Order: sequence, then C-alpha cells, then structure tokens
Amino acid sequence: MVRSGHGGLRVVAESRDVGSVAISVCVGVGYRSDPVGADGLAHLTEHTMYHGGLGKTTHARALAAVGGMYGANTLPDTTEFFCAAPASSIDDVLRLEAERVARPRFDDADLARERDVVRHEIDTVAAGHSSPDPAWTDQLQAHGLSPELTRDGFGSGDGFDSLDAASVGAFHARHYGAGGTVIGVVGPGPADILAARVLTAFADLPDGGADRQTVAEAPRRAALTSRRITGGEVVAASVLAPEGVTETAAHMVLGLMLAEHRLATTVGRHGPFTADAPDIVAVRSAAADRAGARDGLVSALTAVVDGVGGASMLDRARMRARLLHGGAHQVPVARARSSARGLLLAGSPGREDHLASALARVDENAVAAAASDLLGAFR
Repeated sequence: MVRSGHGGLRVVAESRDVGSVAISVCVGVGYRSDPVGADGLAHLTEHTMYHGGLGKTTHARALAAVGGMYGANTLPDTTEFFCAAPASSIDDVLRLEAERVARPRFDDADLARERDVVRHEIDTVAAGHSSPDPAWTDQLQAHGLSPELTRDGFGSGDGFDSLDAASVGAFHARHYGAGGTVIGVVGPGPADILAARVLTAFADLPDGGADRQTVAEAPRRAALTSRRITGGEVVAASVLAPEGVTETAAHMVLGLMLAEHRLATTVGRHGPFTADAPDIVAVRSAAADRAGARDGLVSALTAVVDGVGGASMLDRARMRARLLHGGAHQVPVARARSSARGLLLAGSPGREDHLASALARVDENAVAAAASDLLGAFR
C-alpha cells in the first residue's frame, strides 16, 4: 500500500510474516545532479550521511547491537539508504534513519575521511576489481547523451578535491526533502500500521526535495564502442531500451542466452535517459583484437535472431532469469528498495512484481527482437 505524508512524502508499505523489518529511504537525487565542476558531490554527500545524523549513536553501532545490516548507494537518479533489523527494533531504527536524512552531520574532518574512502573506491574500480565497468561512460557518450548523464558519478572528475562541508550541506539542503523522498518498508503487522509509524518518524523531514527531470533531446538508439584491455580489446554494443517490463524481461533472457556464448550483458534499470527510453542494455565481447571481438558479438547475436539453439536454450535462460530475479526480489530489503525506487522513478511500486510475470511470458520473438536491436549498433 502507498500512503502520503506532509510535503509530498510517500511511503510504500508491505506486510510480510517475517521476524525482521526492512527499510529503504529513496531520495530522488543522484550523480546526474552534480553541479558542473563538482563531480562526485552526490556520492560524497551519501558517504558523509552514511554513518548517521547529529545524534550521538551511529548507525553502525546501533544496528550491530541488534544484529542488523545496512548499506547505501548513489545511483544516477536516486540515493538510497537501506537497512534490515529485528522487527522489535523498528521504532528505534526509523528514528535513526529519519535523523540521518533530516539532520545529518557535516563537518570537514568527517568529509576529509570520506573523501579518502571515495578515492579508494575510485582506485578499486580503475584497477578492474569492482563495478561499474570503466567502459560504461564510453557507451553513454556514444549514444550522444548530454554530459550530466555520462559522468561516472564516483568523484573522479573535476572539482572533487575542492568539495567541503559547506558545499555538501548546501547540496543536501537543496535536494533532500519530503517532496523528493519515498520510503519503502517491509515487515510484520498490518501495512497501514507500518506506514503510519514511518510517517510519524519522518514528521520533521523538511519540505522540498529533488524534481526528477528527463532528457529532452533524442539520443542515438544503438551504439558501438571499443576499449583496450590487458591482453586484447573489448567491444560493446548497446541500445537505449524502451520503458516497459516486457522489453526489460526480453533483454534479461537474452543476456542469459548470450552468456552461453561467453558474452557479458548489462541490463540497466536506472532511468531516465528520456521519457521513452530510460534504460541502457549493453553486450560486451572480449578478444585478442577488435575484429575478433566484433565477430564474436555479431555471431552470437545473429545466432539468437536465427533461432540457433532452439527452444531448449530459450527455456534454460528463461528459467534462470525467473529464479535469479525471484530469489533476489523476495528478500525483504530488496523488496523495500525496489518498491520505493519504482514509485519514485516510474510511478509504480510493483514494477519488479510485473517483471516476474513478464519473464514467464517471454517468447522467442521478443528475444529475437531484442538481439536485432543490438545488431543495429553495427549498421
């Protein structure tokens, strides 16, 4: 169920007969909102808020004391703080979450420490030991997307070293408010009671908040990129995918079919690039040289279009997709996150549930169309 509070604040609550409560605070601001010359500001703000608000009890200490877990992510259009804890601790955890969002602590000493943590993350990604893939921004730029959509968001660009507590505080004041926030909660008890407890805890969250904007210009639908790697070259074909669970499901199944050809596929659900094409799908092939990588990519996509492998290959991929998605989506903290993000970005908290149904209905025509779209990058 969805309930609204002051200033446009919204809560998505789900009753589950479990012994824990999962909470996700999803704020409609991400690294695409970084000002020019301040790459990484949204990410650094998340890092600085991560450990809690002005109160003396940190999130880490409080949640560890009750056996809970927590995390945070900065994404293109959202920043998310999420946690899971015993259901008996719900009011204490909600108080801590509300304090972190409404009354964070920003000082230069904390910020300097978190800047070093961000630099370590950047070094880890650059060394190839983590995601996102460094070629990700290459693919975004190849589609002709505007600069605010193609930055890496980590803080590896211009201006990161000059960010201070004042700039982080100003960014928070501008973007963190009731109007740009959706809170997902999954736990035992009636959903309306869960929602009421959330609204009570977040009653002091200021009005205002981020206005999510889509991109006006029409990007190139398909694009091809290449990048040198140790020992060879990686070639990627990518396509901006139309909004809708049917298309997303087809690309997910296609990705698992291509895995049998030793290709890596990314199906993003980050949005919004445009109102009609909020996501990017990318397939990568690696070989000793560019020609070999291109040939491997074309060969695998063409085989899917031509139906090579038959129904058994499609059935295997479809079953794996349903198991992977279903297993992950049933975890309470994953449901809290996806419902909050879905309502904020797409206006529907149940998008992932609809995706589960779509995966069961994906047929060979839909998958062949998805492969054909990616082959368009070579034309």
